[in-house]
Amino acid sequence: MTFTSDQRLALSAKLKWKHVKTRRTPAGELAYVEGWHAIAEANRIFGFDGWDRKTLAAECVWSERRRGRSACFYRTKVRVSVRAGSTTIVREGTGTGYSEAASPSITHDMAIKAAETDATKRALATFGNPFGLALYDKERTGVTKPRSRFRKALLDSTHKRAVPTARAASVDEETSVRNLETRPASITKQRNVDKSRLPYCEPKRIRCKAHLKFVAQKPCVVCRRQPSQTHHIQFAQPRALGRKVGDEFTVPLCVTHHRQLHNAGNEREWWRRRSIDPLQVAELLWRERLDGLKAADLPTSIHRMTDADEQP
Repeated sequence: MTFTSDQRLALSAKLKWKHVKTRRTPAGELAYVEGWHAIAEANRIFGFDGWDRKTLAAECVWSERRRGRSACFYRTKVRVSVRAGSTTIVREGTGTGYSEAASPSITHDMAIKAAETDATKRALATFGNPFGLALYDKERTGVTKPRSRFRKALLDSTHKRAVPTARAASVDEETSVRNLETRPASITKQRNVDKSRLPYCEPKRIRCKAHLKFVAQKPCVVCRRQPSQTHHIQFAQPRALGRKVGDEFTVPLCVTHHRQLHNAGNEREWWRRRSIDPLQVAELLWRERLDGLKAADLPTSIHRMTDADEQP
């Protein structure tokens, strides 16, 4: 076995639509992922010290002066080596780059960089969808779908209805003032309704900045590394449009595991594979802040990682 379970899961995940860029070319519209994103994904999945690239060849195809400016076109070949346990996986890719600038040295430097980035993306694309492999499929089945525009259209239509003409605005204002003057004093002041006490109640979503700061100061619940980020357990409460679960359902995660969790899709399965009960951790942290429970009292089992989850 070469890659870890987390790495295989990340490599098989779909490419998010927001990372797909397009540009017009003589042959039509071209979809691509930016070079910085491909390199960032390689660092996230393989680790900063888990891969490297080497430029095998760089050839200047042509260069000339155009209207007092220097222009050139380069072709390069890049080798990407990924270390997966005791195995090293090698992939190669070729790329091209064009540049035009006032200085010949700047022109050649920019063209080489563009060609190397292009070759690196093509070599990394062979590992999976996160690097742009999904864009070679005309059906784009490996790319996530954008969010529905229904909510945006609804908000736009609501905004248009909320901007009346000057005459209508003055009439509405006079009507509102008249109704306010004739309204009984007992109901003039609006009161917030506690929806948790209604027959069809909604769960309370507690907001506490002090607790979020407290949780962020704790080590990652998976690998015990710091610094940590605060993660809201999504399945702790029913979902609501644009609202997170209460702040009492939060656990600390390092940047790596926090990003892995959001990319996993199934949060319950992600925690189950690590033998961690996040709700228990969240409850203990909430009690620790309120009741002074010591961090040493946390059960060690919730911090244990399985062998398959060890980082390379």
